[in-house]
Amino acid sequence: MHHYEMKGNKYQRQTYTSQDVLKHPVLFEALVKNLENTMSYVDEKMKELIPESYDRHLEFLRALPLGGLLLGAAITGLVVNIAVATDAHRDEGDDEYCFMFPFGVWKKGELVLFEAGIVIEVPLFFLILFMSKRLTHFNLPFEGLRGSTVLQSDGTMKGWAYGRNGWEHKLTEEQR
Repeated sequence: MHHYEMKGNKYQRQTYTSQDVLKHPVLFEALVKNLENTMSYVDEKMKELIPESYDRHLEFLRALPLGGLLLGAAITGLVVNIAVATDAHRDEGDDEYCFMFPFGVWKKGELVLFEAGIVIEVPLFFLILFMSKRLTHFNLPFEGLRGSTVLQSDGTMKGWAYGRNGWEHKLTEEQR
């Protein structure tokens, strides 16, 4: 097999925890604990609105060691942005979608979905779902204190679920 035929990160033989989580485990665990009700809501909305994606990402998570259901829904990525006004971009690393909800006290800072031609004033803790890989998006400049929590579908999960990033042939049945 040539390296260019492999999907995912061929150098990664196992899943790993991000450096930020390792540096701040208490903060991360508190964040996850505080997101429990939100994640239950997201879980139900995903089943209702995007059932095929939900089922597929649940399978990706089940392929992870220990089942991978840390956040309780078929979400494979969590990002917290603090005081960020983003440039226009598409999230090429996402598989399909993301959920985003802002927090803080701010004015302005609307979310722009460029191809759709819409500008959305997203209220405090309002949860929005959009196709982050397909739609160019950014938020406009804001005043005040603003952050956002982003729950996304990580595109690299496919490489792990379908072949353990190219290392499946080296793993025992128990390790798979």
